[in-house]
Amino acid sequence: MAFTAEQHSQIATVYEKAAADLFVPPQQRVAFARKAEWFRMLARIGAKKEAAAAAKKERPHGARPKAVRPLVVEDVPVNGAGQ
Repeated sequence: MAFTAEQHSQIATVYEKAAADLFVPPQQRVAFARKAEWFRMLARIGAKKEAAAAAKKERPHGARPKAVRPLVVEDVPVNGAGQ
C-alpha cells in the first residue's frame, strides 16, 4: 500500500513524539527517531513527485519547447564529402 506525502509526514510526526517520550526506553527512542527521519525523507520525496506530476499535468500536451536547430550550414560544401 502506497502512502501520500501527507500520510508519510503524519507517520513521521507520530514517531517523533514517541522518540521524545521519556517513558520509552532509550534504545526504543533511538529507533523511533530513525523511523521518523525515514518517513520525513519519504514525505519529501513524495511531495516532489506530486509536484512534478502536477506541473506536468498543468502543461498542455502541445506545449513543448521548440527544438534547437543544429549549427550546420548546408550551403557550404565540405571537402571530400560525396566527391
